[in-house]
Amino acid sequence: MTDTLRRKLRVELGRNAEPTAGVIHSQSVQSGPCGGAVGYDAAKKIKGRKRHVVVDTEGLLISVTVTPANVQDPTAAPTALDEAKDTAPQLRHVCGDGRYGGKFVDWAKQSLNITVEVVSRPSGSKGFIPLPRRWAIERTFGWMIWCRRLARDWERASWSAAAWVLIATSSHMAHKLAKYQRWQAA
Repeated sequence: MTDTLRRKLRVELGRNAEPTAGVIHSQSVQSGPCGGAVGYDAAKKIKGRKRHVVVDTEGLLISVTVTPANVQDPTAAPTALDEAKDTAPQLRHVCGDGRYGGKFVDWAKQSLNITVEVVSRPSGSKGFIPLPRRWAIERTFGWMIWCRRLARDWERASWSAAAWVLIATSSHMAHKLAKYQRWQAA
């Protein structure tokens, strides 16, 4: 359902149905008392899980992988990007932050024929700066948090946590698609 809604919404926005470019990033969320596989993300000081997400340039979800929070981005990125390539076979270019550099760039080019571009903050900058291309995934994380169920990870199983991400983003895309269709009909 998520893939069908993404394709329809992209066409409605005047884009090709299948994305050729995307953005990869992760989000650490605190877990509830339900148990399951959790870890501690020392950088964010959060005990919980990490959502590794790939979106298109419009911020529409392509794939999600949920791991314990202590799993580093370069470790989980191959799984997330491989799933994204299965979902969107025309995907050729992905942007990410500095954590996705190094061996992951070479692996993505050789294994999946995807070019990974590392987009970094300008040196000497302070505070929040919307970076080219990467702002789309930050907006997607904001959309996901509108679903109160995703503000914290309440699930015991990681597949269930990933399913809630799919449900929330599908709901968002359905509302957005209905809004565009109403606007065009008026």
